[in-house]
Amino acid sequence: IDYLKGKKLRAKSFTVYDTNNLSIALDENNISLNELDIYFDGQLNVFDDGFAYDLVFNTRKSNLKDLASALPPEYAEWSKAVTLDGDLDASLHLAGFTGTVPNTHKKSHTEIAMAIENGTIKHNEADEAVENLYLKFNGDFQEHWTDLKIDTLDFTLNNERTTGNP
Repeated sequence: IDYLKGKKLRAKSFTVYDTNNLSIALDENNISLNELDIYFDGQLNVFDDGFAYDLVFNTRKSNLKDLASALPPEYAEWSKAVTLDGDLDASLHLAGFTGTVPNTHKKSHTEIAMAIENGTIKHNEADEAVENLYLKFNGDFQEHWTDLKIDTLDFTLNNERTTGNP
């Protein structure tokens, strides 16, 4: 995928390399992809026949429009037909491995948490927008199971308010 074509990329990284153990510690890193600021840290471990990673990505005080601008090209086209706005906080934790790694590094786990406040979503062909969107959810994905929890969902459509929480 030609992911970065047409995107602005800025990065600042503090990385520690351990050449004895072939590991990389990523501390206090940030990337700006178009207008989406992403902060991340984690660990990469390289072995003879594989590697393991444990990475955490966060974005705070972002906007849904900024998130859409960072999407891969095939989704960026779709997002041009949609008006997006709203405050966004999100985190993504990825832990996994490929190839042969020691048992202590055999993790396969993905967690996501997202909160959207004051959101607006409207497709160009829709008569009305979803407004005042407040959505808070988290997900935990492992090899054989998925746990997705919507903590709060609240929005207005056609001047009617819909709300729900567990």
